[in-house]
Amino acid sequence: MMQDRTFRGQSADGVWHEGFLIRSPGVKNSRPGEGWYINSEKEPAYAHLVKPFTIGMNTGLTDENGTMVFEGDILKDVRCGQEVIFAVKYGRYIDYGIGHIGFYAEFAENRPGTVHGLTSYVLTAKVIGNKIDTPELMKVGTEKEKHDEMD
Repeated sequence: MMQDRTFRGQSADGVWHEGFLIRSPGVKNSRPGEGWYINSEKEPAYAHLVKPFTIGMNTGLTDENGTMVFEGDILKDVRCGQEVIFAVKYGRYIDYGIGHIGFYAEFAENRPGTVHGLTSYVLTAKVIGNKIDTPELMKVGTEKEKHDEMD
């Protein structure tokens, strides 16, 4: 059920918090202390002001190691002997010609322009980072690495 869905967000000090998402009433007026909060029963202070662009919903899925997967996470898998890296996104997507709304895998540069439903990819993949702390993981192979391979 969606009301049981938890979220993750990063506070200004760089700490990640997991729990329920709360919007303070004055968020539209940009008053100090107003904004989006993650409310966690597991942490002291309970409600943590988080940066809006870091907020990601829990997918309800775990990776190969049992790590909970959130929107914005970056995962790595090996498919047919090739390393595959993808980010978890939520929204509208087309998979095999059919439109969907939900979580999907957005592949890194090694498979540009391809998206697929998330579940089958997460089961054997590992969370290796996220789009906030480690966005460079979505860039597969740097120009230097490509140049070194040619030497």
